[in-house]
Amino acid sequence: MDERRQYQRTTDVEVQVHQCVTSHMGQEVWLEATAFDMSATGLCLVMDKSRNPGEELFILATVTKPGEPSRELSVNGVSTYCRPGDDGRWRVGVRFTDLGEWEQEDWAQFLGI
Repeated sequence: MDERRQYQRTTDVEVQVHQCVTSHMGQEVWLEATAFDMSATGLCLVMDKSRNPGEELFILATVTKPGEPSRELSVNGVSTYCRPGDDGRWRVGVRFTDLGEWEQEDWAQFLGI
């Protein structure tokens, strides 16, 4: 399979997802999710249920890098893909939609990528 990602990502950080919220028919829907990897422009969530590409999400998380103070991530994003994982769960790619260029550069520096 061709590598579609254009930004480096890391699994060397811990991303603790506190909230992952979408809306369905005008109602907020809270989703259970863990994070697998992260880049300055997005991350991969692992979920029990599949999601549709193009679905808007709000994510609130704490990102911890060994030896550094933790940082809070509060971001809107959109799902870019959803694939079944080897463990029966779903891997959902999320592209951040509201981080400016300087914020992306700041996250890239923090992540060491």
